[in-house]
Amino acid sequence: LWLCGDKRAERSVGFPVFGYQYAAFDGGALARILKTSFPEIKTGALEQFSGLFLDLQLKAQNSEISTKPMDLRGLLAAVKVIKGGICPQKAINMGITNKCFDIFEREMIEDIVMTRIPASWTAGDVF
Repeated sequence: LWLCGDKRAERSVGFPVFGYQYAAFDGGALARILKTSFPEIKTGALEQFSGLFLDLQLKAQNSEISTKPMDLRGLLAAVKVIKGGICPQKAINMGITNKCFDIFEREMIEDIVMTRIPASWTAGDVF
């Protein structure tokens, strides 16, 4: 937990602004989280979803994209929706890609998703 030193933000909301700084995930920790949440996920899909998140994390660390799409809750929600039968690419778009407002950033994330999640995948390829 850290205190944001931005006086302008503090004045606009009327109280001190706090934020959290999360440690970066590694592939093993992320795979364990996904496997614990979805024990029936196939190994290939687990590797691709973990790789997608790590790719986005690397882009955010290098300031190529914002940290908005790099949201673990969005990834978990997308995988949960896939389990319900939605196409994996559409689910990832709902959970991750659609969090971007900048068109350039959205296109970059769509490209990353296309390299990791084949358009031909169905829910049966994931579970």
